[in-house]
Amino acid sequence: MSRYQTKKQAVKSRYSAWMIEEMKVYQLTHFYENDKFIDSVEIKDLGIYSSKQLAEEAIRRYAKLPGFRSLPLKCFLIGECVVDEDAAWTRGFFASDDLARDFESMSECFNEWLGKRGSIEESWADDNYYVALCEINQEIYSTKNDTELAKYIYDVWSTRFHGFEKTLDDCHEVAVNIRIALNIIRMT
Repeated sequence: MSRYQTKKQAVKSRYSAWMIEEMKVYQLTHFYENDKFIDSVEIKDLGIYSSKQLAEEAIRRYAKLPGFRSLPLKCFLIGECVVDEDAAWTRGFFASDDLARDFESMSECFNEWLGKRGSIEESWADDNYYVALCEINQEIYSTKNDTELAKYIYDVWSTRFHGFEKTLDDCHEVAVNIRIALNIIRMT
């Protein structure tokens, strides 16, 4: 094999690798809320296409079919994906039962921290308190460390509760306790 053929194969190989890295596909999904059930969304994965144009053509075909034609075109969704690249759930997921249990555990941590007596359900009766817990709960898994979570807790609590007398160090204490209770890997 000549040097020219070897170089040509190397260039072709690099070009092929580049093409694969940059290859995109388009996933067509159909979704709508099912009024027969509370909080029910019907989702149908319809196909994966090599171009957005082909996915759009598929929408026109599907839109003529029974079931699809009785719903608006906005129920069709085209998602762009890069081949061989993680697209979703890259940090894992939590089942809804786990999330409900975690919310209860977090509430118990706050009730203890604030010296609230009674059950967690009784503490949830205070709308402002419950909304503050919900705000913090949304951030628990996305904050990078205890200090970031403590700062968020401090901001939420001082905004919602005028006369809030806890310090950032106090908030750090409850942030650590929450992460321990929820078994979240702790980084300071």
